[in-house]
Amino acid sequence: MDIKSKTVLVIGGWGLVGSAVCRKLMEEKPKRIILTSLKESEAKEAVAQMEKEYPETGKSFFIAWWGNIFTRHEFKDINREEILADPAMRTKYMDDILDELSEPVLHRFALYQLLKKFKPDIVIDCVNSATGIAYHDIFQSARSVVKELKASRAGSKNTLHEVTERLICTLYIPQPIRHVQIFYKSMHQVGTSIYVKIGTSGMGLNIPYTHSEEKPSSVLLSKSSVAGAHTLLLFLMGRTPDAPITKEIKPIISIGIPILMPDGKTLLRGNEIKIPAFWGENALPVTAKSINLWAINGWVDLQVSKIEKWKNRFKELMTTIEKLSESETSSRFFRNREYLSNFTISTPGRLSDGSLPRRKKASV
Repeated sequence: MDIKSKTVLVIGGWGLVGSAVCRKLMEEKPKRIILTSLKESEAKEAVAQMEKEYPETGKSFFIAWWGNIFTRHEFKDINREEILADPAMRTKYMDDILDELSEPVLHRFALYQLLKKFKPDIVIDCVNSATGIAYHDIFQSARSVVKELKASRAGSKNTLHEVTERLICTLYIPQPIRHVQIFYKSMHQVGTSIYVKIGTSGMGLNIPYTHSEEKPSSVLLSKSSVAGAHTLLLFLMGRTPDAPITKEIKPIISIGIPILMPDGKTLLRGNEIKIPAFWGENALPVTAKSINLWAINGWVDLQVSKIEKWKNRFKELMTTIEKLSESETSSRFFRNREYLSNFTISTPGRLSDGSLPRRKKASV
């Protein structure tokens, strides 16, 4: 890919992946880099950081742009919940997803306006599109509709009209279809030659690794489903004769989850924690029973009463591996001595269901 003296648009340039991409691009001497993010403060911070790291580029090399690339331009700086709460804006939002993609519809999208303004030669899309769509949570929207349907049948006061429109705005498949349509049409019109997508996949059927949801997690499986649909749409775009060269990269990373410490009360976690799956109730009692339930449903449980369970899990795994022939190289057994560094260093997510924290030593 020839990057020298080219204009490169990095969508999601404020994030870890986006900023790493920008640093790598600088080795190829592009003409300029446009960095985007959802919020103005993020985009400007990203540009300020790049200018600090590459002072020789001057003030017009890195350019900030911000806003929601999934909506029309007039909505790009408005929170999605605010859009859906307003009947007039909600109607426009539905029309944007479901209307035929005419030129007027195309031109009102923020993504089209972005590409038209900068006419990038290369687009590197680092936004987690599948997550952005799937986390709108069609399941919760559907539950709200069911609840209001019951209220309507009972003759009670209800908001059936509003929750039904919200459900339409949350439909998973129309959103990535429209998003890829906008990308294809816009890049074709402005002459973009290369589109690279940093995609996403998923972790497994029984790993509620961000929300402590039910297993399998409906929302996380939705993300994988949307990501799969998005991948196939990009594959089709790549096969379209007048489309840019289209490539997708799918890195897989592990995201930390809460760790319930041996005292059964203390949690080891980052600044934010989401518990448990949301079923329409905003307040939940914190009791010994609920803590144990959340630990079962997705936290790492290191309570003393559970240590025997962990020990048995290690023993079973080590016994299984020791029985394997040294000549065994098939994909049937992916846990082997090499996989676990001959039991000297463990990545415990490989030992159970992916929900263990990383430790230095494996001990039984």
